[in-house]
Amino acid sequence: MSKNFAIVIDKCQANNYLSSKLVNTNVIALTPDAYYFLKNKKIKNLTNPFLILKNYDYTKIVVSNKILSNKIKVLFKSNVDFSSVQKENFKNYLLLINSTLNYIWLSLPNHSYFFVFNNNQITKLSKVNAHSFILKYIKSQKIGIFKNEIPNNVYKFYYLKKILNNIIFYILRKKKIIFFSEKNKNFTKIAKLIYSNNNSTISISFSRKYSNSLLSLFFYIFNFLNFFFMFEKFFFIFSPHLKKKSMNSYLIQKNILKLKIPIISNNLEILNSFFLNIFAYLKALDEFLNHNKLLKKSRLLIADYLTWNDNSVLGNFFKKNYKEVILASHGITPYSKELYSRLELNNLCNGLITSPFATTILAQSPTAYRLAVTKNFYKSEIIKSHPISYNGLRKSFTNSNKIKIQTILYANTYKVFASRPWIYETSFEYLENLRKLCDAIKNLKNTQLLIKIRLNDELSIQTIKEYIVPNDKIIFFTEGNIDEFCQKADLLITGFSTVIDEFMYLNKPVVIFGDKRKYQPYKLNNKIDEVINKNILKPIYYLDNKNLTFNLKTILNLVRKKKINENKNKNFLWKKDEALFFKKFIKMINKKINDKKN
Repeated sequence: MSKNFAIVIDKCQANNYLSSKLVNTNVIALTPDAYYFLKNKKIKNLTNPFLILKNYDYTKIVVSNKILSNKIKVLFKSNVDFSSVQKENFKNYLLLINSTLNYIWLSLPNHSYFFVFNNNQITKLSKVNAHSFILKYIKSQKIGIFKNEIPNNVYKFYYLKKILNNIIFYILRKKKIIFFSEKNKNFTKIAKLIYSNNNSTISISFSRKYSNSLLSLFFYIFNFLNFFFMFEKFFFIFSPHLKKKSMNSYLIQKNILKLKIPIISNNLEILNSFFLNIFAYLKALDEFLNHNKLLKKSRLLIADYLTWNDNSVLGNFFKKNYKEVILASHGITPYSKELYSRLELNNLCNGLITSPFATTILAQSPTAYRLAVTKNFYKSEIIKSHPISYNGLRKSFTNSNKIKIQTILYANTYKVFASRPWIYETSFEYLENLRKLCDAIKNLKNTQLLIKIRLNDELSIQTIKEYIVPNDKIIFFTEGNIDEFCQKADLLITGFSTVIDEFMYLNKPVVIFGDKRKYQPYKLNNKIDEVINKNILKPIYYLDNKNLTFNLKTILNLVRKKKINENKNKNFLWKKDEALFFKKFIKMINKKINDKKN
């Protein structure tokens, strides 16, 4: 006999469920926030994707992405409807959306009907229609990848922006311009050093996009005044003045349907709306760049990704104008022999380690170099480089014999609605593994756990703290410099995070932890370390919940007594003389800036 289920996506819908007549109905809570909210209300017959899906289901998602990737390649061979920038955005976005579509579909049991909450109304839908409703809802709430939709206020205050931008462009007309994909601490450091060597240079970047129009205007004027009065001479952030462009809806729909993938075709209207929004912005930004004489004279672009939106347009603009485009991804890019890991890592590489718009790729680890060489379909120059974000300098690690309390840092990343399946944890997996780790830490003496929370959709800090109660040994942080946390910690525990490389450059050990682990960074074949050698401190350990307390205790004892042999890191980090150091990177940039060809 089939069962009917109520679908609850977030806390708002959970409240709707509690006030409805469905309180005795079976419930699927799609996010930890909704699930644990209802669980605390003593709701029975409650389940979630973590309880429903098995590892085999995630392999289905990976395979579906591989099928989609192959179909996109075939589609683009004869496609003249999309520009190169549109193609790159279409491919990279659709792969993530496809993962989410399949994750949600597999989370819905094969039963007759599902109850959904639509504007406080209860609607009974088939599985296909309930699936489309969920996608429409998460798009309307800007959850996950749909955060990347472009807010309409980017087109507002056109004439004010144009006047102020023209003033700034006139002031900068004799400057040598370096464009950065964003202003972050690493790029600011690079810009400052370039300016100190040559004060005729200026670094520029686009400002953040705010959904609130007044907030957007405030920061635009603030950045203008900040530069105009020379409070910050070396870096200018501005908002381009854009005119909204109309797009051909039929062309987008036609190409989506050509893929002949039912789970995508069934959501044609939602996907068409999303890509209309993205493509209109790409076109408007491309027109802005092509009509700006000053930006055409820019010397080079340095980007941490070229996957989509602004960065893809900038990359294409610079490359077609024969300018340098340096792709310097901050993320780790490991390699794996395990089939499903390899397939998803290939998707992750798009725009991070390979791109049709990059002229130069900084391979900041041996595995990144291996991938860059393997995937160098666009004949980019590949440069071996120590990580520019932390200078690539290995720091000596002092053993903590005299320190009574040892510190473990937990820094991990999950992906919303399994948008990066297999290689990243889901929010439910993240929370469950964190609970198991905290249980193990409670039994360790003279040990504290710093948990660095990266706020994201699905899982709020409130839910985490209700599920895992902080105490003297377990401390949560949502703010703070990750570099400082790394310096304080004796051991890093994670699943998959960019902080792995940074921690290893401190010559400190890393534990890759997780039950139901599908992918393990830097391990060619997924295996757990069953026995810890008590005489050798390794760079990376792979642990699950089995004997976790004992294994962590053994590793922490080794940290007190032993040091990692740098030769043990050779598969993960460049040797000192193998790659470019930060100072030489700055010299290389200055040389390119002063090149008369530019």
